[in-house]
Formats: sequence, structure tokens, C-alpha cells
Amino acid sequence: MQPGLGAGARSAALLVAALSTGACAERPRQTQGFQRLPAGSAAAAKASAGPRPSAQPGSARARLAPESGPLAAVPSALVDSAPPAAPPPDLADAGPFIVDELVDVAPAGPATATTTGVVLIDKQDTLRLARRGPLPKGDKPGSSPLHALEAERAAFAPYGRGPAVSNGHAYWVSRGRLVRRRIDGRGELEVLAKDARSGTRVAAAPRSGATPLVAYVTAPDADGTPHARLWTEGGPSVALTPDGAGTSSVALVAQRDGWMALTLDGRSGMTPLHARRVTREGAKLVLGPDLVAWVGSSAQSTTEIAALGRGDEVWAFVAIEIDVLHFGLAQIRIGRVPRLDVPAKFLNFANGINTSPVAGASLCGRAALVYARPSHGAPGAPQELVLAELGPDGLGGGQVVARSKAFADASFAAVDGGALLAYTADHRTWAASVRCR
Repeated sequence: MQPGLGAGARSAALLVAALSTGACAERPRQTQGFQRLPAGSAAAAKASAGPRPSAQPGSARARLAPESGPLAAVPSALVDSAPPAAPPPDLADAGPFIVDELVDVAPAGPATATTTGVVLIDKQDTLRLARRGPLPKGDKPGSSPLHALEAERAAFAPYGRGPAVSNGHAYWVSRGRLVRRRIDGRGELEVLAKDARSGTRVAAAPRSGATPLVAYVTAPDADGTPHARLWTEGGPSVALTPDGAGTSSVALVAQRDGWMALTLDGRSGMTPLHARRVTREGAKLVLGPDLVAWVGSSAQSTTEIAALGRGDEVWAFVAIEIDVLHFGLAQIRIGRVPRLDVPAKFLNFANGINTSPVAGASLCGRAALVYARPSHGAPGAPQELVLAELGPDGLGGGQVVARSKAFADASFAAVDGGALLAYTADHRTWAASVRCR
């Protein structure tokens, strides 16, 4: 079922004009627990919007990202649950994709699927790579070509954000710094910026022949507002967030002649999604106009923006409340260039979910997305990791590729002959190769 934008969210979209002049809504406090019914709605955004106050730490302007590192936003059920994370055998042959056998790669930790394997970052900022071999052949699930890592559970922060990967480097936030390492293990840790917000995810979108470009969320300013910045090789970092706005999550999508940058300003009353184009003139980054493409409902401390290109068009995805009783995955078709007030389609979830990992990749000439959802509406219901193809009108019917008590993170990367899926659940990091039928 993919209903159109709910009445509450449509009301929130009317606030775009107010947003452009600096109006705001209260930022939500961090939530606890595993699953719940949404507690706020976009329809209430008008009542909570108002002039931006000069706030101090702990005030209503407190933003979403965790202050004390990645563990601050972990749903409590993730810590206590440890059922086996096995692939559902009844669904192994279903759907348009072939999902090969799961590999137990390592203990749970900040992990990202890449073309060369699964990259993990340990607590000492050391990069570890579970290397990938050639994908299996045939029309039935086979063995995923990955080498498991020998590592102690205590070596990793189990629910940290996986790094962004671009041009042979992994980028992540460590102790308030934007840092990177070479994936091949050579060289030292490089500190690229010292104003990053701990516990937030770095975004990257490599383009063939282009200088690396990454986006990150900064530590809050004197008013308690975090922003997004762009870092590029050989040039100064550039402010991405427009004046009067903030950023809790950021995404980048590569296009033929540049990038699309998306920033989410998570709030308890409304959640604006900003979009702008980024191009280069020599070594200089050129930012296009910033537009509020969509306004969603109440966000949580774990709400993130994910993005995927289909051809040269950009789609954004946010797992978020629809209204006071409903929760789902918003699908926002941004297009090739940013547009104002873009309608959204929702995939309804059976219940709310504190952490809903979403990741996309292009494989076999098709755009595909993985996302986590509750398996049914009962509180504490197990979760499903779903793989679905992105068509011209949004996501099609998906296939369940894994089940678990809860999924903490997921990533998806195109490789020769298919893609590589990695996720963290049940205290472990898991991976599987994915092929097209």
C-alpha cells in the first residue's frame, strides 16, 4: 500500500514560506525504547513554529544528533536482544533479486559495504576490511564470497554509523573530527576537519574522474544549531546549510554534471528537507539555490535521510511519522533539480520504529533500496530487512532478505555482477552478495 501524503503532512508543507524566513519548531528530545506509536504530527507544526529563540544547551532548540557518541541513540531492545540472524529460507528464492548466503563478518560495529568488501572501523580508528571475491554464478542462492574477520566484540562501538566510502578512502566522524583512511590500509589517519558532530553519519557520492566530495554535520553552534558542510580535496570546506536553518542528517547523490545535496532538519513539530545542486568550477565548489523540497512530521534522534539516483533523477527516503497514529517510509521524488513542495508517497509500516536503516544502490542497471520495517503491529515485533526495486513511481513490492529483533544499520554497494549488502543486528555484522535474476 502506498497512500499519498497524509493530511497532516500536507499541512506541514504549507510552512515552507515560513521556513525560508527562519521560523522553527521545537527539536525533539532523544527517545528510548524499541517500538512505539508516533507521538507527534506535522499538523501540529503551525502551533509549534515561531521565531528562533537564542537557546542554551538543554532548551527547546536542542537538535537531534546524539551528544555523547553513537551509543546515545541506540534503542534499548538492541542491547538486550540476541536471536539468530538467519536468512529466511522460505523467501530465499522469492523476488527479482538472488540473495546469497549470509556471512557472519565480525562483531557489530560501524560497517559499510563497498566494491572491495565490508569496511569496519574499530574504536582505535583502525580500518578493517573483510575482502570480497567474485560473485557466484547460477540462478539459485550460493555462498557469498566474503572472508570473515577475527576480532573481539570489545574492539568495536556496536552501533556506530558506518563510514562513507569514496575514491579509495573511508570517511567518518571520530571524537568530533572528520577523518579518513585509505581502504587498502596504507597511510595514516587523516584529520580533515575538527568541527564535526559525534554520532552523525558522513555522506559521499563518488563520480568518475571527480575530486572527492563529502558532506558532514557540524557540532552545534552557540545557539545549539548544527549545520552541514562540504569538504573537498584541495579546497576549503563550504557551508551547505542555509542561514536560518539547521541540519541533523545529510546525503549526497552523484549526477552527470555534479551532485545533489540533501539535508534534513529534524524537529519535534516538523522536519524540513532541503535540496540544492553542487557543481565545480575548477577547484571551486558552486552551490545552487537551496529549496525546501518537502516538510515532514515529527522526527526522532535516529531519523536520517537516505538518497538514491535513478538515472539522473534523485529520490529521497525518510522513515518518519505520517501523523499521530501512523508511521512509514516517505518516498520523495526530488527530480534532476530541486523543486519546492514535492509530494511524497508513503510505505505504511505496521507500527513505529525508532531505528529504520535505509540504503540504496544501483545493480544490473536497476536502482534498489533496502530498508527495515516492523514485521507486524504488536509492540516489540521483530523486524524485517526488505529489498525493493525503485521504479518511476516509487518502490515496488519488496522481498524480505533477513529477519531480526532489530536492525541497527545497513549499507548497500554495487559490485561487478550485482551488489553487496551489509547490516548490523543481533550483536554481529552480517553481509551477503545480491544478484539480479
